[in-house]
Amino acid sequence: MIKAFYYMFKEFDFKKDLLPLWTIIFIAEFVINFAGLFSPLAMYGRVTLIFQILLLIGFITTFIPCGYGMDCLKNYLTSNNEHKLPEIDIKKNFIKGFKFMFSFGLLYLAMFIIFAVLSGINSLLTKIHLSPLTFAVVTIACLMLIIASFLFIASTCTFAKKEDIFSFLRLPSLYNIINANVAKYFIGFVIFIVLMAFFYFIRIALIITLIQKGFILMTLYAFIMSIISTYFALIFLYLFKESVNPDLI
Repeated sequence: MIKAFYYMFKEFDFKKDLLPLWTIIFIAEFVINFAGLFSPLAMYGRVTLIFQILLLIGFITTFIPCGYGMDCLKNYLTSNNEHKLPEIDIKKNFIKGFKFMFSFGLLYLAMFIIFAVLSGINSLLTKIHLSPLTFAVVTIACLMLIIASFLFIASTCTFAKKEDIFSFLRLPSLYNIINANVAKYFIGFVIFIVLMAFFYFIRIALIITLIQKGFILMTLYAFIMSIISTYFALIFLYLFKESVNPDLI
């Protein structure tokens, strides 16, 4: 999987492939971070209507690169050892990005319900003086979170290939995908988690340094983060493809 870190420089043309991908990521980064100039921290604690509107527009804008990423992953999964980036179709990418967010939202809702039930059980155990059992409940909650995170790669690949909004909830099929390639899948998952942690460390460091310090520095932040995000996105596409057997999806 080392190839994931450099294949894009050999296989993709900058103007034809990488520039369009970077452009849609930059626009999404710029719009959502432009809202930061009007955030409560920048406006002395006041929550303004323009901040809420810009934040909503920024969130909606992310549907486009998200949907395009799903199209890219589908190409990766269905083209053996070739890595092809599809043409950008704003409408199609937006709809697919919305479907992906909705699909992921169903998982989030299911996890919220489970955690709400476990929280209720925890409170009940405390009231009836069985607080030592709350440790078991907390442990179950942590295991559920770990399992949901572990299934993310298989779920995302399933959605990308089938565009099924219930992809994150089809546990038997996800188990079969992972079990057939468990060693490689585990390696891909560990690399993904490490890279995500590193990615958000960079993002937070740049936010502290640049965001909310004026339009020019905010634009610089969006420019830098869009380059980093493009590189990491291409790494993740390769990792996801290598972590599963596409024929089982």
